[in-house]
Amino acid sequence: MNPGHHASESIRRIRNQVIIKSNDLIQASNYRLSFQQYKFAKYCIAMLTQAGQRRLEIDTREYCQAIGLSLQTVNYRSIQQATLKLPDIRIVSHVDGMEKRSKIIDTVAIHDHHRIDVQLSEEFSSQIFFVPPPYTRYRFVNIAFLSSYYSIRLYEMCKSWQVRKRFSIRLEDLRAKFMSGEQLATWQHFKTRALLKPIDEINLLTDLVVAIDFSRGRSRRMEVIHFHIRSKTPEQRRQVKSHIQRHIDARY
Repeated sequence: MNPGHHASESIRRIRNQVIIKSNDLIQASNYRLSFQQYKFAKYCIAMLTQAGQRRLEIDTREYCQAIGLSLQTVNYRSIQQATLKLPDIRIVSHVDGMEKRSKIIDTVAIHDHHRIDVQLSEEFSSQIFFVPPPYTRYRFVNIAFLSSYYSIRLYEMCKSWQVRKRFSIRLEDLRAKFMSGEQLATWQHFKTRALLKPIDEINLLTDLVVAIDFSRGRSRRMEVIHFHIRSKTPEQRRQVKSHIQRHIDARY
């Protein structure tokens, strides 16, 4: 392993692309996406360069390296199979008492192991380029190496809460945002997979430091989760960069 290895300029540029998203959309939306689909959709957003752009050509080798995956055919095929289902998926948002379903991607075309053509929906594209305040802004690198849907989803929510430094949410409301359903039916499973592991990843790999505590109701059941959120110091950010170089980029 080469501790001094750096990603190429093109990969660094991709990772440093900025994603901007409405706070209302972050807080009010449910995503019926797999982890692979969710991260790929974020990558598509990061790759857009001009207003009105809807068509993208994705190089799966660049994508794999940008998110720390090994450059293997099995990974290319897995990504392609996940993205082929994206045109059938909708984002479900609840704003001002109304439910809205929005299509993310109109078409996906697979050309070979290394190229995916994507056509974003017009509605989704407009939500990316014309974002009303308040909105959340972060670099793709902050979610690039997170290893679960819950980690990415929680990072986005914490980023949107960052200005408050502290945020409380009822457990049942957070479950609804995560759409955890029967997968994480017990509190212990939910706490481990949707909170503790994602927070460990966020603290290791992103620009945030997150801590939590809990409040119980009269029945002693867990009811409210309290998030404490702050930005990393410059020294902590250097440590994140060093970790990525030593443990991720040294693979290539």
